[in-house]
Amino acid sequence: MRRRKRSIAPWVLLFIGILFLVATICGGIVFAARHAWLPTTWNIEVLERLDQAIASLPDDESRKTFLWIGSITFAAISTAITFLATWHFLEMNLPRRIEELKDYHSEDHLALRPQLVALGRRTLWFIPADIESSRLTLLRRWWNRWTWPDPADIQTGRFMLLRRLWSRWSVAEKAKLLAATTTRLDEEATALSAAAREAQHQTITAYVIRGYQYVGRGENERAFTEFELATRVSAKDIYSRDIAAGWARCTNNQTRELELLGEIRNIARESRSTLSYIHEARALRRQAEVIAKRNNNRAYVEALDPLRVAQNILETLVADGEARLELGRTHTLFCELRCNLRRPGHLDGQNQPLTRMREYMDGVEMHTREEEPCGEQYGAERAERVGQRVAALVGDDSGGQSGETNA
Repeated sequence: MRRRKRSIAPWVLLFIGILFLVATICGGIVFAARHAWLPTTWNIEVLERLDQAIASLPDDESRKTFLWIGSITFAAISTAITFLATWHFLEMNLPRRIEELKDYHSEDHLALRPQLVALGRRTLWFIPADIESSRLTLLRRWWNRWTWPDPADIQTGRFMLLRRLWSRWSVAEKAKLLAATTTRLDEEATALSAAAREAQHQTITAYVIRGYQYVGRGENERAFTEFELATRVSAKDIYSRDIAAGWARCTNNQTRELELLGEIRNIARESRSTLSYIHEARALRRQAEVIAKRNNNRAYVEALDPLRVAQNILETLVADGEARLELGRTHTLFCELRCNLRRPGHLDGQNQPLTRMREYMDGVEMHTREEEPCGEQYGAERAERVGQRVAALVGDDSGGQSGETNA
């Protein structure tokens, strides 16, 4: 990534501030001399210098022209500064400001940490008031940023020359200011984290939108590539992995689909909320679907294990509508796999999977989740078909047993 150049806005504002400071001091000296507040020799010297300056000024006509040009120039400079400040704080420049703040906290701090801690072990003569309650401390911290050597000088060893110039006062000042800015530093760290999360969310959304644009053109492979890029933005984002896993199935990439579903499960385990439990159970159900596609008894038996785990997770969450629907899907697939194995067992009865399936899927139209465009359909119609299969298998078992008894 190309490194952004530092903004010149702070330097311009610093230069203007110094000009105003010099003008204020000069005006104060002239005012004091005219009122004879300074020593006699000083008053005479200042007034003579003032008369010489006035005498060197042009005549009235030239002075008016000079003032007109100066006014236009001042207005132009003020407008430019206003636009410059506006540009600096535009949203598009947020990454630059974040990077500058990050560099300020990271590069020079890590390089100087050993010296700062060594000073901290000693008794500092005076620690300023907390920056939140003292504007003087805020001013000292701002000024310290301009007088402190560049991190590149520190890393290349040129810091030793600068240290001789600024003496140990600079290091001690840095340590004092750090001790006085704990609250502000914590707020800045929080703001940086929040900004990073927001940027990640927006980046993920951008990749998802790009992916769906390719879907609209029928380019599923390119769409899946965009969804994959969305998953790389954040290692803790379930949303992007949910979509990417769905389109992995559309591109017949079962290996990657299982990997993404496994990542969803790992992320969901770290957050013990209702939504995270649902995400984990849903990932287990989708893993079972992929395994069952092998279409053999061994695969059916293997697929039952994640479904049992999903059932245990969701059974305590049936008060939540989405958890109830997901549990209905899980029971549907569980009963269907038992039918494929021709071992329905005791699926029917109170609190049994078949009974719960009918209860939870009652009135639900056949559907697939938007995040699973190529996934299996679930609904009341499929639940009814599964119920009929179970009934037929139970009937066959009963008929076979009766024939053996009669014989």
